[in-house]
Amino acid sequence: MQENNEVLKAQFNYSVENKQEEIAFKEFQKKYVFKGNLIKTGLFSILAILFLQQVITEPSYTLGYGLIGICLAVIVFVWYNPYTIRKKLLASLKELEEDVYEFSLYDDYFSVKTVEVKSKQDVDDEENPEEEIIMEYKPSIFNFSETTMDVIEKSDMFIVFIKKQTIYVFPKKYISEQDIINMRDIFKKAVAERYINKAE
Repeated sequence: MQENNEVLKAQFNYSVENKQEEIAFKEFQKKYVFKGNLIKTGLFSILAILFLQQVITEPSYTLGYGLIGICLAVIVFVWYNPYTIRKKLLASLKELEEDVYEFSLYDDYFSVKTVEVKSKQDVDDEENPEEEIIMEYKPSIFNFSETTMDVIEKSDMFIVFIKKQTIYVFPKKYISEQDIINMRDIFKKAVAERYINKAE
């Protein structure tokens, strides 16, 4: 297996609070969504102004009022939609707050997997009234040379965006000082200008 041939640079188990997910998703929207929203807002604002000029010049142009309303409605939707998406996502992630994951970092890649989940099932055996069911989860592996990713370091967490689609949050309260240093150094080397330090 690949991990056996590599030197482990950092490893820890962690959980992610809903408020940390919210911070990370806001950063995601700022980076990938809001720039497009600004462009759309600018375009529809220009259209609204053009229609307004037509209405002022020709008050009988009633269609212009409707077109202005449509432009304004689109602008409101463009900014309200990310908010509703974020709220729905956070609601769905709320029940996962107590899940525990394992992060492992190597020079060329990192992996994330769900830690073994043990659930107890009642059985009829009086000597063994509870039976442990152990589930093993395969890790998700992300090779730095093959995966497009952006990294944001904040004072209390690392946030990793994978291919502008997936978000990983690694709270620093679970990470040793040396592992934080190793993560910072390896992420900086791996993603170069796509590493942003907001911890300072």
